[in-house]
Amino acid sequence: MNCCVSGLDRHKYRCEKVGKMYTKTLEFIKNIALGKKNDPISRFRLFAVNGKKTVILGKNQVGMYWANRLKNMGIPVCGFCEYRHSADGEIAFDEVLRENYNVCICSIEFDGESKIAHELAANGNKYVDYTFIVNNRFEQHYNTEYIMENLDRYYEAYELLEDEDSGESFLALMKYRMTRNPLCLIKASYPQYFHPVVRPVPGDVVLEAGGYDGETAIEVAECMRDRGSVIVFEPNEKNMEMIQKNVAKSGLKSIRPVPLGLWNKEGNLSFHDDASASIVMDSGEGVIPVTTIDNYVSKNKLAVDLIKLDIEGSEAEVLEGAVHTITFYQPKLQISVYHKVNDLWELMLKIHDINPYYKFYLGHHTKSIGETVVYAIVS
Repeated sequence: MNCCVSGLDRHKYRCEKVGKMYTKTLEFIKNIALGKKNDPISRFRLFAVNGKKTVILGKNQVGMYWANRLKNMGIPVCGFCEYRHSADGEIAFDEVLRENYNVCICSIEFDGESKIAHELAANGNKYVDYTFIVNNRFEQHYNTEYIMENLDRYYEAYELLEDEDSGESFLALMKYRMTRNPLCLIKASYPQYFHPVVRPVPGDVVLEAGGYDGETAIEVAECMRDRGSVIVFEPNEKNMEMIQKNVAKSGLKSIRPVPLGLWNKEGNLSFHDDASASIVMDSGEGVIPVTTIDNYVSKNKLAVDLIKLDIEGSEAEVLEGAVHTITFYQPKLQISVYHKVNDLWELMLKIHDINPYYKFYLGHHTKSIGETVVYAIVS
């Protein structure tokens, strides 16, 4: 009798699991269907057929260039506008919203992914953002064909997410990349790096890579009530000076700045120095010393409780240099997954390959492409 009950329980569990997977699969497919091809020419063609006037937001060199391009494409431009104010002969932004004009965003003052895009999207205006048209750091993120080519990997990562909020946020990011509609995004309800489950606690040993000015390290140390240690890796000399000044001003004793970069091996790397967006690159004008997390942990005899990485696209390499630490100490992980187009799915899968016992959560912390963090914990 007990054997039969046990067998029925197992069968019920399998059915429930399959049912949940089926539901998740349908949600995933629905989000793919909501995506659409969003190359600039296709989006501009919508301007040509919807019968509404088209304006250029930003009367500058970029705006003049795209005004001519649109005219050559058979899309007449009725004028220029500005976001904050309008000069003589320019169209007021209020009129753009009221008349629901098509908009080509060429404003240099605003990046088009935040306030302007949100207002236009919320109002129902069709728009194209010049930062999406020209070569820029995140252009590949909006490549629908690339997303479709990697759907298997995308879905594999989606399946790893532990809770409904994380899954919805993941799908929202996918939909945003396929439509470039910022209203699709779901901003996390908790502060960045302070996930309800995966967060620093008093006494933790924290490794933070990408310290910038030290503000996050200070927030972490304050959260831990200055108990434990926050080891901040920052290879940029000017940033290191800011960290040291801000830490000294804070009076916190648990923060330890380290003037090194992190990588998958010891050595020196070419480095492009750009304050908040310094990055490892072959054409970098500077050279920085780098170490691995495993080597640093071993040399300093550390038992690590949390690793936070926000290092402009070098996260994958640093994880490769932390395999022993992640396997043996199983620290909480807070990993930025937005710098490279495939980081959103590949970094989760990489961590899972290193240590399959991690549970994953995902939080998005802005109203644009940046600041998406994977939170992972073994519990």
